[in-house]
Amino acid sequence: MLGNNISHMSSTEVFDNQEDLDIEVFESKYSSYRQSETTANRIDFQNEESWKVNSKRKFEQTKNESSDVLYDSIPRYEESTVTLKEYYGHSIKKGLTAKSAGNYISSLFPIVKWLPHYNLTWCYADLVAGVTVGCVLVPQSMSYAQIASLSPEYGLYSSFVGAFIYSLFATSKDVCIGPVAVMSLQTAKVIAEVLKKYPQDQTEVTGPIIATALCLLCGLVTTGLGVLRLGFLVELISLNAVAGFMTGSAFSIIWGQVPALMGYNKLVNTREATYKVVINSLKHLPDTKLDAVLV
Repeated sequence: MLGNNISHMSSTEVFDNQEDLDIEVFESKYSSYRQSETTANRIDFQNEESWKVNSKRKFEQTKNESSDVLYDSIPRYEESTVTLKEYYGHSIKKGLTAKSAGNYISSLFPIVKWLPHYNLTWCYADLVAGVTVGCVLVPQSMSYAQIASLSPEYGLYSSFVGAFIYSLFATSKDVCIGPVAVMSLQTAKVIAEVLKKYPQDQTEVTGPIIATALCLLCGLVTTGLGVLRLGFLVELISLNAVAGFMTGSAFSIIWGQVPALMGYNKLVNTREATYKVVINSLKHLPDTKLDAVLV
């Protein structure tokens, strides 16, 4: 029995010793594995960094080579100096052809292009629109003639002849022109200035003659601008300047009609400066005729 205990204790001690040995072996192997894994990771990281550096170097090299090839493949452009003689000489030679002449003439008369394509179903509506505009234009043009210090019939002449001639040059059937208040006001000022230098009792110069000469001169200038295609010059005029001019003209036209509205137009010279017309119109308010105001 004692021998059995001794043998049992011996086997237990052997088992404990074996277990301790296994733990030591495991810890040793695990420590070796961790060291080897750390070393491998360090080597992999170094290899990855080296790969990144090499890849970046190769990319930059390829990029530079591609840029050089692309730059070499682009054709060289050298701008030469062109003189005015060469420029206009080329333009004139290009324009002196039958086709260019035909295109230029057709551009002057757009009615040749759009009239053959006119839809006859529009005729009734266009006729109604034309009659309506004519009914408005007759009294309007007569009043504009009065603003220009001319007889009423000259307003009718300008409205009819201008609209008829411009129809040949209009790019659309819906375009119509006629006299306007601003041009009438400017015409009146020109007539007044010329008559100061050439009184009617000493010369045969009259208002209609001055207005006719002015219209002829303006027509020649406008025709020259159109033939030379200089319409872009209008873009150089400031919109603020145009708006101010139109507003001032409207103010001047309104006050120029106040004396006639009040019935004392013979007492106020409406051809003077606008501020003088305003002052004189207010001074003569007591001379207002009631029948003129009511009419």
